Amino acid sequence: MKYVVAGNAAADCITFADGTSTGFLPGGASLFALTGIQLWTDEVILCGGFGEDYMDHMGEWLLRNRINRSGFHVRDPKNPLNYMYYRDEGSWDTKTVYGNEHYDMLSCDPEKDRLRDFLPDAAGLCVFRGEDPDFYRQIFALKAEFPFKLCWEIKGNFAVPEKMSAVREILDLQGFVPAPLTDRGHELLTVDMRRPIVLTRNIETSIKAPLNANPRVLGAVSLAHRRLQKALTEMYPGCLVLSMSAGVVYQRLLRRIAACNGVPPRPVEPRTLGECICVPFGKILRGVAVPNTVTKTLHTDKVYQPDLSSYAVEAYQLLLPGRPGADHPRL
Repeated sequence: MKYVVAGNAAADCITFADGTSTGFLPGGASLFALTGIQLWTDEVILCGGFGEDYMDHMGEWLLRNRINRSGFHVRDPKNPLNYMYYRDEGSWDTKTVYGNEHYDMLSCDPEKDRLRDFLPDAAGLCVFRGEDPDFYRQIFALKAEFPFKLCWEIKGNFAVPEKMSAVREILDLQGFVPAPLTDRGHELLTVDMRRPIVLTRNIETSIKAPLNANPRVLGAVSLAHRRLQKALTEMYPGCLVLSMSAGVVYQRLLRRIAACNGVPPRPVEPRTLGECICVPFGKILRGVAVPNTVTKTLHTDKVYQPDLSSYAVEAYQLLLPGRPGADHPRL
């Protein structure tokens, strides 16, 4: 499956200000994402927990739109049901029939819903969870194992007033600016993505051990990086500023190297090595071993002429196998 949406679906009964009602309709951000992706490809699936009665409320719609239900896992007798009431002034209320805990309980559980089964060939994974550290630890562990791109939603229960300052700070650091609106009761943030500024965070690769793992050093590096990112947004207001860590670059690079060597991008049992050897140069991939590929760092040095008029790049002197500081091949 090319795209996987990790979540669940509720049935919403919407009552408008004039008193008319829709009856129960399929709803929820996960299902909206599924149908949006399905406009472009049928290779999409929703993986998550459902109530045993979900077909009673949304079965006709699921069948009519040919929704792939192989990722639907029944984990409770009842599927989430919501009543939504809109008023003339634009405000609205919602009531969850079985409670928010019931709804959260049926959200995608990577283990219970066997999310791993759908990821080997996935190009993208969309997730819809608010603040659940354990869930995201599982998702990032799967991301390290499978080469999918990850998209997640900042849910409404995160963007509540007391946390909006943190959300706004993230958007400000990426260059978002308020757009002029005639309706002053709402705010819209925009950013120009045509010529993005990419700020690579890889200074840790230049810091010697053990300082490159010292929390105080890393905290100072993080603070300086944010200050530099903020300065770029002020220098180029309204332009998108992307912050990219070395870890993100390394993940893509390791996958490409493994593909060129004809080996899987993750360790396998029994161990299988490709025919080629990976030779990193300079700071790139320092201390990193490419999966299923012999990795040997290339050590070089600048050798100057006696009058310093020119130099040549030659092998680093006295760095032989068995000597202190020698970098042995990593398998």
